[in-house]
Amino acid sequence: MPDFEVSVDARHVLRLQTALSVDVVSAALRKHTVQPLLLLMEAEARRKAKPHGVDTGMTARSVQSQLLPGFTPLGRVYSLNKLAPVIEVGRRPGKMPPVEPIARWAKKHGINISGFVLARAIGRRGTKGLYFMRAAGDVGKGNLVTYVRKAADALHASWRV
Repeated sequence: MPDFEVSVDARHVLRLQTALSVDVVSAALRKHTVQPLLLLMEAEARRKAKPHGVDTGMTARSVQSQLLPGFTPLGRVYSLNKLAPVIEVGRRPGKMPPVEPIARWAKKHGINISGFVLARAIGRRGTKGLYFMRAAGDVGKGNLVTYVRKAADALHASWRV
């Protein structure tokens, strides 16, 4: 199974810290790059994890972001939902999943079909992945340069007298 965390890693910018105050650069990166990117990525993962109105949003609500402690410009977006890996990449056809959880899921979602019938169909056809964490990573990568520029602008503004 793949890892279901999406990380923001701006360490390549750490070379700036050799010429500047470590604390100043790290604080600017954390405030203007990592924090806003994490929030943006978390929002995208939540949006993609709830694909339709009937969905209860349990997986979407389980998505969290965390700015890692210390002065490193690192953070992560993750889900504590134990089913997140299956929801992310889907399920191959083959073995039928357990009937009871499928029956509970169907009832919660207002689906009036036997849990056995749904489980058998999933076993035969599999399920498509939502790739909600991948989407979050794509949003983070797509916006990284913009947010690094904001951090650079903030550093530049702080040097002015």
